[in-house]
Amino acid sequence: MTDSGGIEGGGKRKRVEDEPEPVGELDAEAEVARRKALKAEEEETASMDVERLTGPPGGPPRGGGNGRLSVMYLDAGQGDCTLITTPAGRHIMIDCGHDNGSPEVDFTGTETSQEKSAAKKAANTRRKQVLEDAVNGAGFLNGGTHLDILVITHPDDDHNNTIAQVLGGKTIGSVYFSGKYGTHLQNTQTLLNRRQTIQSPLTDPNKPADWTEATFPGTPKAVFCRWADPKDRAKGTEVRIDMFGKAGAAGDPKQEGVAVDIQDGAGIKILVETDCTVSVIAGNVQRDDLVVIDSDALAIDDGDTDGKNCGSLVVLIEAFGKKLLFCGDATRSTEQFLIAKHGARLADTDWLRVAHHGSAGTSSIPDFISTVRPKNVVISAGRQYSTGFKHPRWLAVKRYLTWFAKDPAAGNVPVVLWRGESLTEKAAPPPADTDRADQAKVGMRSLTPVADRVACYTAVVGHPVHATPKAITVDAKGITEDTGGTA
Repeated sequence: MTDSGGIEGGGKRKRVEDEPEPVGELDAEAEVARRKALKAEEEETASMDVERLTGPPGGPPRGGGNGRLSVMYLDAGQGDCTLITTPAGRHIMIDCGHDNGSPEVDFTGTETSQEKSAAKKAANTRRKQVLEDAVNGAGFLNGGTHLDILVITHPDDDHNNTIAQVLGGKTIGSVYFSGKYGTHLQNTQTLLNRRQTIQSPLTDPNKPADWTEATFPGTPKAVFCRWADPKDRAKGTEVRIDMFGKAGAAGDPKQEGVAVDIQDGAGIKILVETDCTVSVIAGNVQRDDLVVIDSDALAIDDGDTDGKNCGSLVVLIEAFGKKLLFCGDATRSTEQFLIAKHGARLADTDWLRVAHHGSAGTSSIPDFISTVRPKNVVISAGRQYSTGFKHPRWLAVKRYLTWFAKDPAAGNVPVVLWRGESLTEKAAPPPADTDRADQAKVGMRSLTPVADRVACYTAVVGHPVHATPKAITVDAKGITEDTGGTA
């Protein structure tokens, strides 16, 4: 399913679901031809996504040691994947996953269960292929076989289940991950060694002479940047900052801190270049029981009971005086940790990857937005119209629109949003399509209900709320956006 101006980053694409449904009995040959045409359109769209962000095959890469920071927020559907090339040419990937249970596919109502199953499988295959093509394309590895840094923000499948596919046969310099030490460490090692498709850099026959067991930092590394104990949250002083490197017995406290790169306040610097620093500033933050109530009376808590989301690694890139923040599936607890320990540092963030796919009930608390004061936000979410997570939610988007309305920005940015499922969300719907005055209060240019999709809307906003795919370049002159597909 393609999506005009929605999460797919369309704007150029035809909304398939808005086409009139066939009337009466379908002609068999015509229906076969229609489906072939739709499949071809999907494949062409996927190819366009990759080429627009990365450049044509064999062409010059966006990054690659050319003195600029390149960031590509890929369209992972209901998932997440970000590719970063530093000014010195190092390659970083933050997450790479897609939710198999929420494929971007629509039906006419005439399909058999077998046809629906086949269509869902094909949609998932196409999405994963888009990610693999982008990772290996001219804009990132460009045929290379080494990834310098892999960050797995947390152990949810929609953030890591495509890593083995896209990095097959490649070496990785360092892997940073969040999760319970022991169980998740073992899972991460299994992921990286699956069928021996992802190898340690020490196995590379072309490795530098100084890469040895003694000098190479090792992989993987579990990162902790959190309150040392939940009770210390109230004090705001005691923070546990360490990292597990090449650990021995799982949970052995003697392994704590052996692979810390550079301690950085309440975080860890994982890469330092002349014009670019990459830091993990939160990790394994514990879930607490506090609840935030937003201006629409929606209760915001952590959502997950196992602490995986609030434990997400949060990555901050500071380059050429600009700040880019990547929040994974961080929740309210994570955001409050960031406010307490990094509030001043995060003020006026240039680009914020919105936490938890634009969830309204778990993240994007008003205090976090007003502390970070983002200049641009980008949301990675799927397009499930009948089932699934239904992100981003209207009340989450509204918080950012309300913030941006204080300083209106020019432009027309399309975003697909949902009213939400809770009683509070249903009681606070977006302004009506005809209510231009209320829309203008939050910088909307238009709001159109999606045909046959209850509580789903396509909004065009005059603020920098972006949907994937999106690409930016940062250098001494500032930030340059790839505006293709967003006008």
